[in-house]
Amino acid sequence: MNDATTASIRARFDALASDFARHDALQRAWAGQLLERLDGLKLEPLPKVILDLGCGPVPMARALAKRFRAARVVAIDASRGMLAQARRAAGWRQRRFRCVQADARRLPLADDSVDLVFAHLLLPWIDDVPGLLTGLRRVLRPEGLLLLSALGPDTAAEGSAGVLDPTVQVSDVQRLGDALMRAGFHEPVLDTDWLDSAHASRAALHRQLAATGLAAAGNEPVEDAPDGPVRMRWEVVQASAWAPPHGAPIRSFGGEEASVPISQIGRRQR
Repeated sequence: MNDATTASIRARFDALASDFARHDALQRAWAGQLLERLDGLKLEPLPKVILDLGCGPVPMARALAKRFRAARVVAIDASRGMLAQARRAAGWRQRRFRCVQADARRLPLADDSVDLVFAHLLLPWIDDVPGLLTGLRRVLRPEGLLLLSALGPDTAAEGSAGVLDPTVQVSDVQRLGDALMRAGFHEPVLDTDWLDSAHASRAALHRQLAATGLAAAGNEPVEDAPDGPVRMRWEVVQASAWAPPHGAPIRSFGGEEASVPISQIGRRQR
């Protein structure tokens, strides 16, 4: 995804930020399901630093802070407008939150500085998933946990191909699992759910998608009546995986590359 496309997406979410929370009920429900994956996982030690990547107006950052009361939550989003909403939502808990505007592909965080990464529906806006995972592996401490979700390729409306904006990326569960393994993450667990949503018309569906950034404004159908009710089929892919110890290889088509922090590289005295 080139810089011009990234800037366009950022501007889109800046424009949507003030009203986003009125239209994201589906996304929040899926985020809650992703958070529930923690119920069956044992985190030792408990996370001290949590990264909510692509935080939007911050509802999940609050949920994470409530679940891990001793943790500090870093909420990162590329959209300045979304972060403004996040800061308002953080309220009196501001001391436990740090809101940072940054590109997910270029995280301004130190190596091994995060215990848990929560990235809900970030992947639809990332076209270089291997590059993103390499960056997440860098900031996660060894045995830190990654939780992420994506839209699968079966996401579409009845009889309306191309309903999603062309910039929205979909993630095949097998390829995503392979990308996690290649990046060095271990014990990846991936699940797929299919859900349906009903809409009064194609135009109503477009308005809903446009309000959450999944369709671009300006190309919506003019009239509601002719096309009638439509259903949207959503394929939601969720994954969890653990960061590897230092020195574990990152696999690529060119071979394997080990990752070792500078602090662990010895210096031979002459």
